[in-house]
Amino acid sequence: MPFVGSFPSAEALKNYIQQRYDILSEEGPVTPAPTEPALAGDVNGDGAITVSDALIILRFAMHPIGIEDESIADVNGNGTVEASDAILVLRAATRLT
Repeated sequence: MPFVGSFPSAEALKNYIQQRYDILSEEGPVTPAPTEPALAGDVNGDGAITVSDALIILRFAMHPIGIEDESIADVNGNGTVEASDAILVLRAATRLT
């Protein structure tokens, strides 16, 4: 798979890097460390609930962008990503209750 400047998802990039590492590794394939379950509202995957997550959710609710896993953005669990999800994340990020 040639490098084309972007990948359709983080998973595709991770697979590409893993394949290239496996080719160069003398010890064979490397088993990736287990990942922690996704944190509701952590849509950028940095392990923390931040204002950036709220902005991404708000932009998604307005439909100009895509999110890899919409269930993480649906913080209130009503089945739809909307501005109220972004508000919940913003409140969590700024520690407002």
